[in-house]
Amino acid sequence: MVNYSAILVASIIGYLIPMLWYSPILFGKQWLKLTKMKNMKMSTGVFIVGFVSTLVFNYVLAVIVEYSRSNTFIDGAGIGLLAWFGFIATVSLGGVLYEKMPLSLYWINTIQYLISIVIAGGILSVWQ
Repeated sequence: MVNYSAILVASIIGYLIPMLWYSPILFGKQWLKLTKMKNMKMSTGVFIVGFVSTLVFNYVLAVIVEYSRSNTFIDGAGIGLLAWFGFIATVSLGGVLYEKMPLSLYWINTIQYLISIVIAGGILSVWQ
């Protein structure tokens, strides 16, 4: 059975990472330029839906971690890496191939997911 506390903690961390990642301190200015957006103002609804989607993602990742019977941070991080490579990196590449997304924007977005998913996988594996 999945640990809902672990899912919540992994989701909070997984929601804080992009807040830092897309801040002006790291990649926010470059991201805005590449997306041709003027600012990052978002509504409360966007934050709520974003957090709920993070919860759902981490729930599914917790099920995968449970099926794998991993119980170390490294094993869980490896599952996160596989999930990123098999689902996020490949699906997101469609934006580059079909929507002419700049490759640098692809990397900014997908590496943030990589960090978040690897950490979440580790947390979920240790905290089953």
